[in-house]
Amino acid sequence: LGFGLLWMMRHWVAQPLASLQRAVGAIADGDLTQSVSSSRNDEIGSLIQDAEGMRQRLAATIGTVRNSVDSIGTASSEIATGNLDLSQRTEQTASSLQNAASSMSELTG
Repeated sequence: LGFGLLWMMRHWVAQPLASLQRAVGAIADGDLTQSVSSSRNDEIGSLIQDAEGMRQRLAATIGTVRNSVDSIGTASSEIATGNLDLSQRTEQTASSLQNAASSMSELTG
């Protein structure tokens, strides 16, 4: 009886919790690819399903953040390119104005 009870506890409680512990440990290490599932309809099954839902939502949130970072990077590059172009045009305009001022000075001087 004692061995049967021990086997049952190990099979129904310890193994699912160990599996959940590995999955949560992987999430804590930043690995969101390892899913965990359970067909159980008890508290342990509910805990496993909630952990999987958390993993999926966390992966989706990180995906959204990555997309936003990519968009910000693209926008920053475009702004930097625009600023460089504006700076070059400003320098050209200043040079042209300086040449025009020199020419006017020669004509009036």
